[in-house]
Amino acid sequence: MKPELIEKSQHQDYAAHRLAEFTERCRERGLAITPQRLAIIRALLSSAQHPTAEAVYDTVRQEHPYISRATVHRTLEVLCDAGEARKKLSELRG
Repeated sequence: MKPELIEKSQHQDYAAHRLAEFTERCRERGLAITPQRLAIIRALLSSAQHPTAEAVYDTVRQEHPYISRATVHRTLEVLCDAGEARKKLSELRG
């Protein structure tokens, strides 16, 4: 998927569209669509910049207070492997 800039006023529609696409691609790949995965992808979509795993964890904990950091990290890895998220270039070099 090619990155694109969107207007702030269009962000909610864009996020809803991306969430629907994410759900469909998970089904096609046989990936479970769990509440935690949906919360993590929503956290990524709601961020105005490239969030750290810790920022994603903090956001997701508001909805899922018992989620662990390990779950967030594993899910982010799964999303990266599936092409649904990308690591920041500096994280790849470190």
